[in-house]
Amino acid sequence: MALSESGEQVESVLRRLLSQQGYELLNKPRAHGETGADIIARKGDVQVFIECIGFQEVAPLRSKQFYEVFFRAISRLKDGATRCVLALPIRFKRGMNQRANHYDEAWKRIGDAFPELEIWFVNVKGNTYEEHEWNYWPVDPLGNALSPSFDKETSETSRNTEEFHLQNRQPKTLEIYEELKQSFINLKNTLQFKPTMGYIGVVDAKRIAFIKVQKNKIRLVVLMAESEIRDILRSEHHKVVSHSKSTQRYWGGNNPNCSVEIYDIEHWDEIENLMVRLVEKHQEA
Repeated sequence: MALSESGEQVESVLRRLLSQQGYELLNKPRAHGETGADIIARKGDVQVFIECIGFQEVAPLRSKQFYEVFFRAISRLKDGATRCVLALPIRFKRGMNQRANHYDEAWKRIGDAFPELEIWFVNVKGNTYEEHEWNYWPVDPLGNALSPSFDKETSETSRNTEEFHLQNRQPKTLEIYEELKQSFINLKNTLQFKPTMGYIGVVDAKRIAFIKVQKNKIRLVVLMAESEIRDILRSEHHKVVSHSKSTQRYWGGNNPNCSVEIYDIEHWDEIENLMVRLVEKHQEA
């Protein structure tokens, strides 16, 4: 089989990076013929089961492996997985939009049925990876996720509400959102929260942040330089995600920006410190 990148390479990169991020790895690399998840990792009460595959140069084989790893991933629910991950070489990302669009409503229903399901793209050569929920796809031309709750029969007006963004979300995600909103209000009670179809904007004199409520996490897009954000979130408990140039322009024009992924309210003092600096920064401007 013509493999440009192997599942073993994907697994090796993830094991190294997850250990650096404070995850406890609960299993060792499997010997040939052994069964079970490729990686089982735990941080707090989150238990991640990860299935890794390589990139086949032959398209039919590539599709076959994708669907095989899908079923392996969701089968881990019986083992107590709180996150079920398909880990793929980053070259898969090019065709993911086409794949999701091809299955259309079926793709969305899979994501709704399995909120634990995620797709991670691993850059073996760059030693990095990026996390996405299943329903992140399809995306628009700028690489921004279309609403996973989009319904052609739902009016645009009803999609521009806080209730729309919070529907069908996990209790922990709702807890994070309420904590985030209340912390902003405690900091400055004149801040406004303005929902649009794609996000909830945090508005002072102008938008200073964007809240994207996803199945099992909050993605907070912050109009601050990435280096400054990383200096505040020193524990690295909350993941900082870099933006491409086009994505930066989409969110902030000429203002630097990146995202923070929040899975729980641990180390919340760091999130509050980030909010304080964010509000101060935009009042200085």
